Amino acid sequence: MNTKLKILPVIGLNGITLRHGGHGKREDGVCAMEAVAWLAGESHSDRPECVCPCIGAFMRAWNDRLPSDADRDRLLKPLLPELIGTRASANVTRARGDLAAKWFTTFVLPTTLTLVGLVAAAESIKTDPSIENIRAIRDDVRAAAIKRFGATAFDKAYAYAYAYAYAYASASASASASASASASASASASASASAYLQKIDLAPLIAALEEGAVDLVRRMIALKDDAS
Repeated sequence: MNTKLKILPVIGLNGITLRHGGHGKREDGVCAMEAVAWLAGESHSDRPECVCPCIGAFMRAWNDRLPSDADRDRLLKPLLPELIGTRASANVTRARGDLAAKWFTTFVLPTTLTLVGLVAAAESIKTDPSIENIRAIRDDVRAAAIKRFGATAFDKAYAYAYAYAYAYASASASASASASASASASASASASASAYLQKIDLAPLIAALEEGAVDLVRRMIALKDDAS
């Protein structure tokens, strides 16, 4: 730790607002991970050395796709002090990535599909969360949405769904999880597109994803090296 740098005390989080994106210097504002670097006494960065890269990737994606600064403060601030010191071995990092991918495929995607009435697809994913099945479901859902609403409407809804279905649960940077997460996101966003166009209330899904994402981060933090 560089003791020459001014450290933001935990109580100091109350005096800042978490912002979207990266910032060249702290005076311009900080995102969640830049705030962690500040808390840890590290140089300004959204990739602090003390944080697991898998957890950091999840937090950056979540930070940037939350719809408002108020949401960032509400959901992310309580987690930030807990992220310090989470960097661990490659095995633990991979396990954390696998945990994020499993959460995405067994909770986020089935929940979204069920909400829009695609119960059979949701059960299929629960039974077989393989990358091959996820891709098959994604293509089926996308085709059905385009047939019903048209490609233009689907594309507009997809952009909306990206912010909620994909980014709320963006999987980690772990190589073992990234491919699965990408495919899961496409299917989940496709289902959410249908929900949006049908004017289905997304509030229950968003609330469940928020609660689940907070829980996921804490479960990733809890995975540690045996010797730690």
